[in-house]
Amino acid sequence: MILRGLMDQSLGGFVCIRGYAPMGELARVSHADLDYQRDLIKTHRETVIRFLRNRKNLFFPEVILSCLLSYDFSKARAVSGLQPLTDVLSGKGFKSNTNGMTVGIKRLPFRGTTDTRVATALQVATLNVPDELLITSHSPLFRIDGNHRLSAADTESEFQDIVTPYCVILFGDDLEDKRNSKTIFHNINSKSIPLTSEENLRIILDDEILFPDDALKDDATFGWAYLLARKTKGSVEPAAVPALKGVLTDRRAALVDLFKLLIEKKAITKSTHHLTELQECLTKVHAIYNNDNDLMANHCVGLFHAFVYFCVTSGSVFLPSLPFALVSDPDV
Repeated sequence: MILRGLMDQSLGGFVCIRGYAPMGELARVSHADLDYQRDLIKTHRETVIRFLRNRKNLFFPEVILSCLLSYDFSKARAVSGLQPLTDVLSGKGFKSNTNGMTVGIKRLPFRGTTDTRVATALQVATLNVPDELLITSHSPLFRIDGNHRLSAADTESEFQDIVTPYCVILFGDDLEDKRNSKTIFHNINSKSIPLTSEENLRIILDDEILFPDDALKDDATFGWAYLLARKTKGSVEPAAVPALKGVLTDRRAALVDLFKLLIEKKAITKSTHHLTELQECLTKVHAIYNNDNDLMANHCVGLFHAFVYFCVTSGSVFLPSLPFALVSDPDV
């Protein structure tokens, strides 16, 4: 298998090959290092599969892999003084005497500039991985980031041909490979501060120009739960429902999850015809919370969802199967 892309030193001096390849090929040539990769979270994997399957607005950052340029200097006819990374950067290329992997370098002709730094920086690297190394769970490249996406291609043939951006970080020493791969994995997962669900939803639900109602109704990208949340969020602002202030700290996220639940349980249909009924139920639920200090101190969103669900399905917020002690427990 061949992976080809532009090569250069990036950020902290790591030698990287960046390019594009079918997702199936990236999956075949790599595996997760279970020493530090967490087990696949089933629900996360299923979410990724749905995202890939919809295809609409499909985009994600690079899959990041690491590759050890293995060389055994104790072997007969080993080249003394060979330095894998240095040789690759200088344009000499590399050939492993342990597994047959090679890295070929070709300088990319760059016309229209006299900047020698730019001209010499553009190098195309061809990483050639012998097919006999493509063994399930023991493929030569490690998955640093993007394991959920590639695991989808491991089992779902429909994703094999999706062109995927990738970055392969080259290492010249086994210890360096393991240590730096773990360090980069840690940095990716701990140093960045992702937006919360509420912050992400604010971007979508509050912008009616870029995301009109018809766009939100599209299940391929968002879905009716998002539109119903937009239509309802104004009625659950803290000033309007002060007793629900604690449970609706992230009111957009709570509403989207609520309407997903109601639609999934067929308590409501995918339409705006239920808005008046939903508003009345939210008013009833607020009154229940407002009359009970224990409930006001309870910030469990699931319990709030249960009250609304029973109100929508029966016209009442009475929960016959839920012990009052549980309802009153602020830690639920």
